[in-house]
Amino acid sequence: LVVNFPGLFTNPTSVAFSAGLLALTANTAGYQAEIFRAGLQTVHSGQVEAARALGFSRLGAMRHIVLPQALRLIVPPLTNEYIGLFKASTLVFILGVQTEITFVANRNAFAGHIFEIFAIVTAIFLLITVVLAKVIQALESRFRIPGLGIQQTRAERPRARPQRLPEAPTP
Repeated sequence: LVVNFPGLFTNPTSVAFSAGLLALTANTAGYQAEIFRAGLQTVHSGQVEAARALGFSRLGAMRHIVLPQALRLIVPPLTNEYIGLFKASTLVFILGVQTEITFVANRNAFAGHIFEIFAIVTAIFLLITVVLAKVIQALESRFRIPGLGIQQTRAERPRARPQRLPEAPTP
């Protein structure tokens, strides 16, 4: 890596950023590999054997039989991993821009309003996270397998209507 990108490790900020990026990549790669492995193993081997008996090639069986079933099970944990990665990536971002934040604070560019700037950045981060979570919730609802443990959203639940109790007969 140093041979191919010699300028990458000359700046102390880029060293910290590169180390953080490498750590996040290694961590999420392991989790995502396990998510895909578990999702593919949930499809019974009899499905592949039946597809092969029907004349599907190995690639065709994977494409038309295994992946559609496995993706429905892979999407929820994979999207959770992406949200976690997005949240963790802010730590790497802070490692990379720490010197820039110090530079801005030292220049008094915001005339003592550093707390307000960080509050705005936090609000933007929260907004992005909430929007991302809603998009992922819609994606999970689309791929949901009925009866397989993913709860219905409030809009999808049948509404219970109160019924009138029968009146007691009068003597």
